[in-house]
Amino acid sequence: MVKHMPDWSRFLDFMDFCAAYYTIGLVRCAVFSFMLIGLVMLFRKVFFRNGLF
Repeated sequence: MVKHMPDWSRFLDFMDFCAAYYTIGLVRCAVFSFMLIGLVMLFRKVFFRNGLF
C-alpha cells in the first residue's frame, strides 16, 4: 500500500527546494564577486600604481 503525501507537504518540499536553489545561486555570486574584487585590487596595485583606475 502506497501512502500519498498531502498536497501541502509536497508544496513545502518544493519551497524548500526553491530556497536551497536560490541560496546556492547567491553563494556562487558572492564567491565570484570576492574573486573579482581581489583581481581588481591586484591589478590596481600592480599595473595602475601611479594612475587612476
